[in-house]
Parts: sequence; C-alpha cells; structure tokens
Amino acid sequence: LIGLTLPDFKEKYFYHKANSIIENNVYGVMADESGDIWFSSHNGIFMVDSDNQHISHYTRKNGLGATEFNARAHASLANGLFVYGSMEGISIFDPLQLKKIYDDEKVQVKVTAVELLSRNLILPLVIENNAVINLNHDDVGIRVDFSTFSYGNEKSISYKYHLTGQDSIDFPASREAHVTFPSLASGKHTLSIQAKSPYTGEYSLPVHIKFNVEFAPWRSPLAVLLYSITLIIMSIIWYRYRKSQQQELHEVYEQVKYRENRLQLALTGSNSEVWDWQADENLMFGKRITLDLGYREKALFYSLEEHIALIHPEDYDNFIHCWQLFINSANLKDNFSCTYRLKTFDGQWFWYKDLGKIVAVDVNNQPIRVTGSYTNITESRANEERAQYYGDAFQQTQDWVFIIDEKISRITANQSMRAVFDWPEEEFDFSDKLLGVSQKRRIFYRKLMLSLKEGEHWRGEELIVTANKDEYHVIINVTVGLSSVTNALHYLFVLTDISAQKSAESELRLLANYDHLTGLPNRTLLLERIKHAIDFSNRRDTSIAVFFIDLDRFKQVNDSLGHNFGDLLLREITQRLQNALRIDDTVARIGGDEFVVLLESFANENQLGRIAEKVIDTIGQSIDLDGNLVSVGAS
Repeated sequence: LIGLTLPDFKEKYFYHKANSIIENNVYGVMADESGDIWFSSHNGIFMVDSDNQHISHYTRKNGLGATEFNARAHASLANGLFVYGSMEGISIFDPLQLKKIYDDEKVQVKVTAVELLSRNLILPLVIENNAVINLNHDDVGIRVDFSTFSYGNEKSISYKYHLTGQDSIDFPASREAHVTFPSLASGKHTLSIQAKSPYTGEYSLPVHIKFNVEFAPWRSPLAVLLYSITLIIMSIIWYRYRKSQQQELHEVYEQVKYRENRLQLALTGSNSEVWDWQADENLMFGKRITLDLGYREKALFYSLEEHIALIHPEDYDNFIHCWQLFINSANLKDNFSCTYRLKTFDGQWFWYKDLGKIVAVDVNNQPIRVTGSYTNITESRANEERAQYYGDAFQQTQDWVFIIDEKISRITANQSMRAVFDWPEEEFDFSDKLLGVSQKRRIFYRKLMLSLKEGEHWRGEELIVTANKDEYHVIINVTVGLSSVTNALHYLFVLTDISAQKSAESELRLLANYDHLTGLPNRTLLLERIKHAIDFSNRRDTSIAVFFIDLDRFKQVNDSLGHNFGDLLLREITQRLQNALRIDDTVARIGGDEFVVLLESFANENQLGRIAEKVIDTIGQSIDLDGNLVSVGAS
C-alpha cells in the first residue's frame, strides 16, 4: 500500500508485510466518509486511520463472512455500506459502525517479571505499579518483562519505554515485551512502560518501576568526603614541604655565591707567565712572542708597536684605551687588566688575559716600568662559547632533553621537556615514574643505563603518557658521557616527538586501504588479500572462493529516506556480514552497494552454498533505521 502526495505524486507512505501488519496482496482500496482507507487481502480487511496512520485489522471474529478476499470484488453502496467478495460469498458492512467496535477496547500493561543475570532477585508474585526494587552496585543483566495479557493480539502490540535517572533515555518503539539493561549507575532510576493499542493506535497509561542502585563503597558520599579531606591534608603537607625546600635552596645559593666570589679573587691573582714593559726603549719582554705565538725570529723582547700590531682589529681600540688610561693615571695602586686576541705566526687568533701593575716611575711621576702576567685563555674562552652554545641548544631545542647522573638520583631537564611533563624545576631528584612509561619499561631503561659504558649509544621508539594522559610517540636516543670536572658518568636522553608522523602514517594507511564509511577493506586492500590468498592456496594446493554481493532495493531506501539512512543501512549490512562470517574471512566494500566476501578455507562446494544462503538470509532480515523498518535483499 503506497501513499502519494498531491499534486507531485511523490511517495509519502509505503506499507508492506515487512514493516506493518498488512499483507502484500492489497485489493479493493476504498475511502469511507471520514477519509479512512479500507482494503481487503488474503487475511481479512484492513483500515488505515487517515489522522494517525494506525492500521486496524478485521476478521471473522469481527463479523466478516470470510477472511480470504478476491481482487476486483468490491463496491461502495449508495447508503455508505462497503461490499467485499470472496470464494465464500460477500461481506457487507458499515465501515463507520465497524470502527466503533474497538472504541471501548483499552490495553493495560503490567510488569510480569524482573530478573538479574548476576544473582537471583526475590520479588513478590505480583509486581505493582511504582514498585521499588533495590539493586547492588555490581548487579548486571537487568531484564524487565511486561505484558498486556491480550494474547490474541500480542504480536501486533508495540511498546515504548523511558528511563529516567542520571540520564534521561527514550527507547524506540518495539514489539518485544521485555527490555534489558547491562547495568545501571548508582542512584535512583525510574522505568516507564506504555503499550500501543492494536485497535486505536493510542498508548496506554504508563506503568512505573523504580530502581534504587546502591553506591559502591569507594564511590559513596562518605568516601568522597574522605577523599576530599585526604587531598586537603596532602596539599598542606606538600605546601609546607615546598616552602622548606625553597628555604634550603636559598641557603645553598648564598653559600655558592660566597664561594664563587672567593674563587673569582683567586683566579684574578693567579699568574701563568710574566711580561714586562720598559718605557725608556718602549720594549715588551716575555716568552709569549716566541713560545705561544710562534714568531721564532723574534727575541724575548720586541717593541710595544709590534705587540699592538698583532692585536685583533676588533680588540685594538679597547686595548689602546685600557693601556693609555692605565699609563696616564700613573697610580701605583691601579691594576691593568685587558682581555684581547693576538695573531699567531700561522694566522690563528689566541685569547689572552693580561694583568699588570706599575712598579717604577721617574722623577716626574711618569711610569717607566710595568710588570704583569698573561694567561692564554683560548681554550677556556672556546669552552665558554661552546658551553653557551650547548646551553642555548639544551634549553631552546624543540627535542626533549634530560640528563641523569651516574647514581640515577638526579635529573636535569630542558625547557621543552619540562613544558610537556609540567615539571617546574630544571634540576630535581629523579624518579623513574616521572617518565610516563610502564613499570616493565622503567625496569628496562634502568637496566639499559647500567649496561651502557662511556661513549656507547642506544636508540629506540617509545610511547610516552604524561600525567595529563597525553600520549606521545617518541624516538629515544641515549648516550653515556663522562664529566671532565667530576670524572663521573652521566646519561643523556634526547626524545624526538614523532606523534604527528605516526598519526599521519596511520591515517594514510587507513585512507589507502579501508572504506571510510564502513571501515571495511576497500578495493586496493581486497586485491592484495586475494593475491596473497591465491599464492597461499597454490602452495597448499587448495581453493579459494569469492562472493560478489549486490544489494537489492538499496536505491529505493537511499532515495526515499535520504543518504544518511542509506549510510546507516550500509553500516548495518556490514555488521551483519561480519557477524555471519568467520573472523578469518574478508568482507570488503568495493563501491556503492557492492560487497565482496573472500573465503580462504572451506570444506567443499556444499559448504559454500550454505554460507551463501546464510549471507542472503542475514541481509534479507528487516532493519530498523531510526524508526523506519526497511528490508533489502542480496544477489
């Protein structure tokens, strides 16, 4: 029975045996004075209410003379009576009067049973409306059975139910006289059930069942209160501990600062080699010109002009300024100090730090001799620059870098590492729980560090999970170094985040091999599996089978209900195929409504026939698409 709209004649209603109570053989369609539609079939006479589309069924028990009626055997009489013919004669009735026989028919739903999968539930024989049922927090498999006790019409009665509690859930109408919940959350819930009358299409008054689900001991209100108190106490303890740690760090800082000042004074007064300047001939005396700079032809003395000529252009003005200021002051208490570069015989530049004092003056109080020391600081200067570069690289690199000492007790981390793991300090006590890996992997890395020797290296991949549950795929490089200061080993970890690369690889793999709608293998992956199956079957001297499946009536569903329902239908067909076949069998979608099944192992052709019948039967079963009952076939 198909209902069309006017004036464009588009399909609006489509009733058939699969989605309603009518037969697929529809004869003698007529409308009565109130606009309701009547028609006969091989199983009585049906009436479609034009207001609510409810379908009523009339048979011999309603006064008709027959049940199986014939095509083209119907008439509407002038007095409003309807006539339908059958092999047993004709049935004449007043449609308006026949409809009234159901006016007083009311349905009432009753709860007949409540059962649990986890334990036996002791309930009274009669479960009254608004009955309260107490459940444990770990009860599962909660089934509620109900009935209208209209046994003759039980199959044509539909039910709807509504669950209220922590969440409000409306379940779609169903002809099943029971509902099952895997479990219910702790708290109070109310299940409301209504039955739809097969006669009038109206729903009965609801019947209610109340469930009180107790809280788990660790989730009860008392437990939550205890958790809160514990958290507050721990926060106070942590705050006091943090304050004491900060005080200790401040005291240590002051001690380090004091020692640093003492060390600076000691370094300032240290002498590496001696130089001497005499004003009468303006000569410089010292071993630097020959031993350090490599000018072998020079004697142990040379002019100040020759010395100045070897100074780096960038340091020239500073040296002249410092030297003239020092000489002009002619103060025996002043110190000369200058750091600058000198050019070697082979074109290199060496850094020097010169210190000097006026040791003699003439009668006019003008300096005539200056004696001092020089220190070749080229290596220390280079070390300082490298240390600065390494320090900048350590802090600014996007890679996560941290260093663990030889005793595996202290850790130093760069800014990138601290930002990801939310570590406030650059250096702190080490705990392997901080690294975001499992206990098994923590044991592995501890053994790895103890097994590596100086200069050895290890590389691998790891999945890191931070305290915020963020996951990162990283490449880990571990190198063992030796401190030139303490002569102790340290373990350098460099972690490179490759999460984006991993995610992109996974997405590309899915896009290249799987259908985006159903998640099934696409044509490309199917062909690879078929090729592999053929190669494998040739080696075993066995056969493979391929089913090409085309859905019948899919286009009607897609056109009538829309593409969204078409997509839902394809996903449901996918789930049914996967459930009907073995886990080793391949189900693929190669486009539109076309599916392919690859069977790599089967006993014989008879088994293939049974599998094909199972697939056809599975697909042919009715499907509820958000309240729309549809049926498709397979060829």
